[in-house]
Amino acid sequence: MWDYNSLQIKSEHRGFHGLTMLNSYTWSKSIDTGTEIRAGGTAQQTINNWNLDGENRGRSTFDMRHRFTTGLVYELPYGKGKKYGSSNSAVTWILGNWQLNSIASLNTGLPITVVSGVDTANSGVGSLVRPDVVSGVNPIPSTQTADRWFNTGAFRNAPDCRNAAVFATLQNPLVCFGNAGRNIISAPGLVNFDLALMKRFAIREGHELQFRSEIFNAFNTPALGFPVGNLSAATVGRIFSAGPSRQIQFSLRYSF
Repeated sequence: MWDYNSLQIKSEHRGFHGLTMLNSYTWSKSIDTGTEIRAGGTAQQTINNWNLDGENRGRSTFDMRHRFTTGLVYELPYGKGKKYGSSNSAVTWILGNWQLNSIASLNTGLPITVVSGVDTANSGVGSLVRPDVVSGVNPIPSTQTADRWFNTGAFRNAPDCRNAAVFATLQNPLVCFGNAGRNIISAPGLVNFDLALMKRFAIREGHELQFRSEIFNAFNTPALGFPVGNLSAATVGRIFSAGPSRQIQFSLRYSF
């Protein structure tokens, strides 16, 4: 079962004083009871065999609440055929035929599920059994860092059905699967700007030299990976991976 709703906005500006821009924004929410994308699959179906679809209903693993992208091309109004500098002056040669390109992406993070790592439900798939939520404790710390992305104290193991004494006291053994929702923690989002600066030098008719400088992740904001979501791990709540840092490259191209 899958439910998706979104608001999508798009704006486009063409040739406004040398500026062309395309912007898009999506505000969305996707809910399901199990997703093949980003894992789940056979193991998730094993959990569903206990008819836990209701308890398993939550954010889809690809659910990205906010996403904004913008792309722009700006040409300085100097040079042949432009507003300024049609003559062969030094100003025209220096400022003419420059172009700036940019692509920016900003989005909130994808969800993850916190698991206990203990097979309290005696299901055979302990890696998918969720813990209980500690009432009144916020799972999101006041300051999120790579060393403490979520508050591990907000969760505790569910009653252990493997213990006969515990099992005998339970009116509903399904509580051993834990009451923490699926995909209730969001991983870090993304802020990324890619820039390209180009200048064309006309050699003669049909011949052109192009200088190009490209900066990927221009403001050096690497995307952080997913935190460890297994409460039994010593590193639970911590993030150990990240995307690439700033990269710069230069190139020259001769066209004829």
